[in-house]
Amino acid sequence: MAKIKRLEVISLDEKTALFSRIPLHIARKARAAVFYTPGLTLDELVESSLERMIKVLERSRGKPFPTKAIKLRAGRRVKL
Repeated sequence: MAKIKRLEVISLDEKTALFSRIPLHIARKARAAVFYTPGLTLDELVESSLERMIKVLERSRGKPFPTKAIKLRAGRRVKL
């Protein structure tokens, strides 16, 4: 009997909190961009920016990143 692989279904409405420390000058620019852009929220700015960068990294890598849950160590440094 053949085994059936389960597909991971990701809800587009499902969200999670993500904490990261960023340089103060970038945080100030992000807040200013949101303040001076009607209708834009900080969440939307961060989400769209992360999505764009992930697409760039996947193109550079040649394939998409896996979507399984991965726990990173705090303070982990990644060399690009």
